[in-house]
Amino acid sequence: MSETPASAAQPRPVELPDDEAHLWLLRLRESIPPPVEQRWRELLSPAEAAAERRFRVEAARRQHLAGRALARTTLSRYADVEPRSWEFRTGPQGKPEIAGPTGVPPLRFNLSHTRGLVACVVTLGLDAGVDVERPDRRLSDPLALARHGFAPAERAALERLAGRARGELFCDLWTLKEAYVKARGSGFLALPARKLAYEIAPGGRIHLSIEPEIGDRAEDWQVELLAPTAEHRLAVAIRRGQRPDLELVTYEVEPMESAAHLVHPEVLARTATPVTVTGGTSTFDPTGAR
Repeated sequence: MSETPASAAQPRPVELPDDEAHLWLLRLRESIPPPVEQRWRELLSPAEAAAERRFRVEAARRQHLAGRALARTTLSRYADVEPRSWEFRTGPQGKPEIAGPTGVPPLRFNLSHTRGLVACVVTLGLDAGVDVERPDRRLSDPLALARHGFAPAERAALERLAGRARGELFCDLWTLKEAYVKARGSGFLALPARKLAYEIAPGGRIHLSIEPEIGDRAEDWQVELLAPTAEHRLAVAIRRGQRPDLELVTYEVEPMESAAHLVHPEVLARTATPVTVTGGTSTFDPTGAR
């Protein structure tokens, strides 16, 4: 990722226009200095702190702690609220939502983490989901896993490949599907993931199809697949309706301090952009031009 300085040591308020979505990244190293961990831990609610203590695997505990700290400090970049003062609730479908304090902007957020990276997406009032995975994760049988949550067309695409190429496509499709179901506030078990299908076409075009059973419209979604680092895949799904695509602005947070930098991760693929034409109806730009 190329980097451009975006802030000084003390974070400045970040403006979030309604035609932007912001993605915040935190690279998570194998070890974090104890003072940093302690500073993050002081931001947690009692429930979050209790959850951290229950982890028995050190890497998972560290990801949980970094994720909760990133969510809280990120939200405080948009409102005059101390990170420890944010209150959360679980939505009807199990998705975390902001419950307080009152008087803050209508922010929505979603969080994901894996080995080496934590990600948080923030929008103004729009459903959004993010998922981050590692293509190098060893899978004994991607086809067997795909039978449980992939559409027939997705399984057929996997069957046409072998070895590393099959594993990488599985990772890309899984990441895209997770971002969508997280934006919906559900999961693979609650939402029939086999009823939605992604195709990553040549030229980096994502085609999303959704069967009527799910009760959604594919054309309402902006989906992007990124390579935020050489070791990770990241997908963002935003329900932007019939408006043009939002600009996805990405920042990387320095783990040892509060500074952040504007970054430009590689875009591997994205959905087409809706274009409003005369009469108020919408069509789609097959080139994805912005």
